Amino acid sequence: MKRARPENAVEFEPAEFADIFGIALRSGEVPQPDESGDLGVELMDKDGLPIKLSDTPFNRAGIALKQHYSEDEERFLSALFRFRALMELITKNALGPWMRSSIRREGSSRIHPAVLDVASQMRLSRNGKFPVNKFLEAVKDTAKAHYADLPEWPLDQPDRKTNALPPDTN
Repeated sequence: MKRARPENAVEFEPAEFADIFGIALRSGEVPQPDESGDLGVELMDKDGLPIKLSDTPFNRAGIALKQHYSEDEERFLSALFRFRALMELITKNALGPWMRSSIRREGSSRIHPAVLDVASQMRLSRNGKFPVNKFLEAVKDTAKAHYADLPEWPLDQPDRKTNALPPDTN
């Protein structure tokens, strides 16, 4: 079997990717009850040796995606590659105005739907990342084309040097 590569990750319909991104996020938030830090899932490496996964948010998200796609290895790996690439942009605060603090749940963030649309279909690099500038341009174009009527997300983007945004009215 050929080794799956991030740059060959299949595209998803935006709604499907939004669903699986939510599944992965929710799964990552909730630690497992096992106090040993072991997820209780045993995988095998290429030599048939067991691999035990520790209880980390990313591992929990990956297991949830694996369970969701059960027998469809290609879609599972593509979802995992895309989830990981998007989470890297989020953790590096690279999305700027396309993410906002949630007014409903403290400590949570809201992501503009155009971000998920682009993440569902943009080609990943060989190292499994989204090229930041290209990604942000695609988000801006997608937002203008499909989400111009969202009042809580004005399309006036910040100046890259000052990062100044119009005030949020929420």
